[in-house]
Amino acid sequence: MNKSMKILYTSDLHGRNELYKQLLDKIRSDSIQAVILGGDLLPRKAPGRNSLDVQKNFINNQLQDIFQKIRQINNCSIYAILGNDDWAATLPLFGFMADDKLIHLLHGVTRILDTEYIITGYPFVPPTPFRSKDFEKLDKRTDPVPDPLPAASISVHDEIQPVDTSIYYQSRTSIEQDLEMIREEKEKRTIYVMHSPPFNTNLDLLHDGQHIGSRAIREFIMNKQPDITLHGHIHESPAISGHYWDCLGKTLSVNPGQMGDTLSAVMFDLYKPGETLIHTQFGKAFH
Repeated sequence: MNKSMKILYTSDLHGRNELYKQLLDKIRSDSIQAVILGGDLLPRKAPGRNSLDVQKNFINNQLQDIFQKIRQINNCSIYAILGNDDWAATLPLFGFMADDKLIHLLHGVTRILDTEYIITGYPFVPPTPFRSKDFEKLDKRTDPVPDPLPAASISVHDEIQPVDTSIYYQSRTSIEQDLEMIREEKEKRTIYVMHSPPFNTNLDLLHDGQHIGSRAIREFIMNKQPDITLHGHIHESPAISGHYWDCLGKTLSVNPGQMGDTLSAVMFDLYKPGETLIHTQFGKAFH
């Protein structure tokens, strides 16, 4: 009997109700068995401390209900990481949902996806010009520390606190060092969900044509050669490059992007990803 598991992957929904509604509709219409969410799930348009309150309120008053509706559709499983625009102080709320078996949280944790597959998440991205620094790290251990950002902040419990990035980045392990610590389970095939895309690919292009993905993640993929890696973070990249996928050696890497009012997501059969990969807006990857 041929194995099959229909996956939907999307990222960067940023608390937009119209996108979450379309996500629910797509899960229903396409008989999705597992949903994977690649970070930046929560609203970000609020100043200072209010932004954390807005994110927590969204989780408690909307996202939990959305996840419950997803679970009610064919007992669909949910796997999720946060992204650099999601405050880390919201993680306990995601932990409560995981404790209630509503979601599988993938923050540096490996979960079972199917009989032959496991799934691992990694939320950190290289330094950005944006305020929130909870999920940012230097890319390579030898990278220079960027110039200080006056408005840089981290979340601690229920507070948003200013942080000196010249000290902060040096106090943390790099993305490169974190990835060196990931242990392979040779008995299983692995999907990696990484908010940052790999550097110098179809998946990390800004509007100006600059590549800003992670060099450490690219090296990790080239060395480990997993079947599939799933990314986000750079919303416009598929529109700029003309591709929502790339191949790094034998690895199929995907960033569906997220622009406009129409959901950008990809669907694929876990056991035939190359043959079945399709984007909600851009169509099939391989014809």
